[in-house]
Amino acid sequence: MDLKNIGFEQLLTLVRHLPDEKLATLKAALKAKPSSSRKNKSNTNFRLLLLTGPVMDDKQFETFTENREKFNGWRKN
Repeated sequence: MDLKNIGFEQLLTLVRHLPDEKLATLKAALKAKPSSSRKNKSNTNFRLLLLTGPVMDDKQFETFTENREKFNGWRKN
């Protein structure tokens, strides 16, 4: 059977006709997340953190730049 051409309804019918023990095995396999989905979830969480994290306004950036210049000058002396 070519799985690429199987429709959702056909798949659902096949799953419903599985014996109880095979159905339990299938449910357990579906609940276990593959490592690639964890990686994608991790990337999604990191992306969300970056997009919703705090940002500097212009005044804060100006203050940061001035402080950085002062610290750089202090380290060189």
